[in-house]
Amino acid sequence: MDYLRSEVMVLEPDIICITESWMNDSLGEDEIKLDGYTLFRRDREVNCKGRGVLLYVRDILRPVHVEWKNAFPEQVWCKIKGRGNNNLFVGVCYRTPSGNVYGHGSHEKLRDLFLEVCDKNLVLFGDFNYRDIDWASNCCTNNASAESRLFLDCVNDCFVTQHVDFMTTDRSMLDLIFSKEPETVRDVQDLGFF
Repeated sequence: MDYLRSEVMVLEPDIICITESWMNDSLGEDEIKLDGYTLFRRDREVNCKGRGVLLYVRDILRPVHVEWKNAFPEQVWCKIKGRGNNNLFVGVCYRTPSGNVYGHGSHEKLRDLFLEVCDKNLVLFGDFNYRDIDWASNCCTNNASAESRLFLDCVNDCFVTQHVDFMTTDRSMLDLIFSKEPETVRDVQDLGFF
């Protein structure tokens, strides 16, 4: 947390999204809070180790927690009120690559999440774990899974823009940012320490 706090002091981001947070209910919010930010969190709910997501948004933006009907397990959202009815919905999610945690239905639940929110002004951050999608060319690799192909089709059908243009792991682009309005996202940085 000390490293995160020092980076936040230097970079002063408006929004901070963390996937694979490894938080649980033994850690209180006071232990992971950042001064000047509202924290939204979703810890892994099943009885196994790991993951979860954190979303920090500057207090000055007055974010409010939002829940969707969708049952995708590791997601958290807030709404930032704009002028008039121009609200921005900000979310972060983590899709585990293991079918052992939530079962193979998580692929479909993630696509359903996109379909539920795609008519909103949104920014969705996350670790989606689809290694066989080439986001630079917006197509799947030759040996891509059916689930990867369905996810890419869903993203394209929802008319959202994917903003990350650098490798987020040694070999692939797993951590992504989607928005409905392309100009909403700028200055994307992956600190890669969690």
